[in-house]
Amino acid sequence: MDRAPRTSSALLGLRAAVPWRVALVVVVVALIARLSLVLFAAPYSTPDTAVYETVANNIYKHFCVSRSDPATAACRPDWGGNQLPGYPTLIALSWWIGGPSAWSILVLQSALASLAVGWLTIAVFVYTRRVDFACAAGLLLAISPLQVGFSRTLLTEPTAIAATEWVFAELILSLAMRRLRLWPLGAALAAAIFIRYDAILLCLIAAWTAFHLHPMGAALRRGAALASIVAAPLALWTLRCVVAGLPYFPSTPVAGVTWPTPNHMLQWGMSWAVTSEQQFNFAFPILDGDYSDIRVPASIYVNDGERREVEQQLRTLSRLDGHPVPREIDDVFASLMAQRRGSHPVETFLVYPLKRAVAMWGDAYSSYGWPINFHPAEAFAIVHAVDRGGVDALIRAVLQYPFQAAGKVAVNGYKFMVFGIFAIAIIWRRSAALAEISEITLVAAAYALVRTAFFASGVVAYSEIRYLAEALPGLELVCALTIMFWIKARRTTA
Repeated sequence: MDRAPRTSSALLGLRAAVPWRVALVVVVVALIARLSLVLFAAPYSTPDTAVYETVANNIYKHFCVSRSDPATAACRPDWGGNQLPGYPTLIALSWWIGGPSAWSILVLQSALASLAVGWLTIAVFVYTRRVDFACAAGLLLAISPLQVGFSRTLLTEPTAIAATEWVFAELILSLAMRRLRLWPLGAALAAAIFIRYDAILLCLIAAWTAFHLHPMGAALRRGAALASIVAAPLALWTLRCVVAGLPYFPSTPVAGVTWPTPNHMLQWGMSWAVTSEQQFNFAFPILDGDYSDIRVPASIYVNDGERREVEQQLRTLSRLDGHPVPREIDDVFASLMAQRRGSHPVETFLVYPLKRAVAMWGDAYSSYGWPINFHPAEAFAIVHAVDRGGVDALIRAVLQYPFQAAGKVAVNGYKFMVFGIFAIAIIWRRSAALAEISEITLVAAAYALVRTAFFASGVVAYSEIRYLAEALPGLELVCALTIMFWIKARRTTA
């Protein structure tokens, strides 16, 4: 398909009246869907929420970024808590607008999420030149079960998803105009990174887009310009932190933990932990200081020597509940990790990450923020019962929790349907029906792949499907467009 004439039509599309009206409808639908859940479901929080709100309180009351107790006004400088201060700043902004309450936070993040879906709708219109295609894609994202549920969460996910959709919109507009939109894309990338560190992975997708649209020399020049735009606010914030006496690189403290994290021990666990259950039973007791609750499956040891060493260290730790992991014990796990990597490199670097990726995407119990979740210990007890009792145990669990079961079937059934349609779009992306959205399909697939590889690699102490949420809007967008192009192809054939 020849895209050379797109530039002028794309610029006209941005100023056209029809797509803006469609985008307004999409924004209203998205806002109604999100605020309805916010009104009728209790807010969801985790220990991370307390960190975000502490930093936000310091911004709100003292105009400083700090993890100090806001009541003391100590304002000891901090990089921003668990992440850079993007989300705490949004919380503080919501409190300045509507007063300090969870409701203010949820309304503002729902509004931003709705606006992001509207802008992505405009981008789809500019790319496809079809109002019906843009409307279908926008409405699907507006009421997506994989997005709406997060609107009640006091976590980075709803805002991070919105920032990712903003980036995707700028990438699609760049593809439509056949040139990289430097300033809007740079602003979107910087905003996404200030909300979550892992949004830096979007820069890889932007780099691919630059080389896809421009010859080598032009791609390098525009890529360097884009990198400068993204790096400028990050460099200024880094300068502020260094001048304030903080280290050159931010740390990511674990919520509720006041002592250094035993990173070597956690990395050893991520060298074999595949399922959420395995990660929960190993990592969380370490992070909480409840070492006597650590559980390691007998099947994961590579040899008897490793098993004996681990069991000895865990016996020692079981007597130290509530205290930091001693440095010498963490060093033992560093040695065990090095031995694993040296003696079993294929399993460590390939097999286990692949299994972890499959487990993350194949999780059929995730709630995606909807009020249908169980306490982790209760959820794992149900999974254990189903593993042992098979279909009979599954039926008993469904009868015992019919509301949660129906919700999980609906949300995860929709998710697997999206996966199926997206897989078909990838396989047939060069077909006559889907060639027009081949570029968007590749962008969505690339980000899903990059994000999956990052979290499945074991570089973080705990991974779950929630961390892949930012990749889902791209998959849903491709699914909506795929269905619309199939309908168009069938009509043309008829």
